[in-house]
Amino acid sequence: MPSNNPAQDRYNPPGTTSPDFESVKFSEINTGELFWLEENKDSSNHAYRKTSETNALNTKLQEVRTFTRNDDVFFKI
Repeated sequence: MPSNNPAQDRYNPPGTTSPDFESVKFSEINTGELFWLEENKDSSNHAYRKTSETNALNTKLQEVRTFTRNDDVFFKI
């Protein structure tokens, strides 16, 4: 079903269900910023907030997870 909003189509072409994400390394994200582990809007893909150079908080489950500097994560653009 085509979108009736041409501006929306420029950013999310028809058939695209996820917002735009950019793959980055964990070390490239500033402390306090949100990121995701996958490039989709699935309800199981929770946002994380970077809390230190090695840790981030799962914003839904309130659990801390440890990351390495080179872990690939996704930043919403």
